[in-house]
Amino acid sequence: MSALKLDLLRQARGRKGRRPGKMDRSALMIAMSALSDSKANASEVAKKLMITTTILYMYLNGDGWLKEAGQSIIR
Repeated sequence: MSALKLDLLRQARGRKGRRPGKMDRSALMIAMSALSDSKANASEVAKKLMITTTILYMYLNGDGWLKEAGQSIIR
């Protein structure tokens, strides 16, 4: 099936969007401030936020700067 047809079927059944992400605005702000410290460890930050490091790096660089996915949450 084409992507357009699948999208139309989902809308017809009342399903819009996708699964909510694990990272929200407050968790992202906490992670940004924690990773801005040079002594911070990404795995410890991720563990405190109850997410994986993969999710953390999806939204932030290793130095705490936002990636494109993180910028979309902040907006």
